[in-house]
Amino acid sequence: MLALDRGGSCHGVAHKIAAGQVESELRILWTREMLGGIYRPRWVQVQVGSEATVRAIAFVANREHPRYIGKLAEAVIAHRIARAAGEFGTNRQYLFQLENHLETLGIVDGPVHRLARLVSQLNAPR
Repeated sequence: MLALDRGGSCHGVAHKIAAGQVESELRILWTREMLGGIYRPRWVQVQVGSEATVRAIAFVANREHPRYIGKLAEAVIAHRIARAAGEFGTNRQYLFQLENHLETLGIVDGPVHRLARLVSQLNAPR
């Protein structure tokens, strides 16, 4: 699992929900993101374009959750992602899908890309 944590910033996408769909869409979003209690919803300021700033809900890591482990060395993270799997697939598949999606958005180099390279190296045939 990858999660936003306190400090820093990130680049991504903010989704605007049509007024008539707010209740149904938030119910779906809440069910998906709040299922295991690993996230906490937070109101954040999001810069949209070069000037506009809007309020948005972000789901950030719940530092009180028993599965929260805090900052790990990048090599340790890569090793865990390379070998971990869950009900919905492998962690490396999730990471590579995230990397591809970021590239589609024009975000082509950053921590996720560096992590994906490390995981790919760990999974390379020897």
